[in-house]
Formats: sequence, structure tokens, C-alpha cells
Amino acid sequence: MSLVSILTLGFLLGIKHSLEPDHVIAVATTAGNTKNYHVPL
Repeated sequence: MSLVSILTLGFLLGIKHSLEPDHVIAVATTAGNTKNYHVPL
């Protein structure tokens, strides 16, 4: 296997994992619970 095909396979598997419903819910919950400490200048 070439490096490009390995990277492509890894990328596609990562996209597939990131779109799983339990992962989307976990990320949304975590993002919703974090406090925003950014102070506009």
C-alpha cells in the first residue's frame, strides 16, 4: 500500500467515526458545557 492510500483510508475512517450519532452528541454536550473565557478586545 502506498502512503497516499493509507492516509486516505485513515481520513475516511475518521470522518465515518466523527459522524456517528453518539460521537456527535458527546461533542455537542462537551461544547455546550464549556465556559467561554474569550474577552473581546
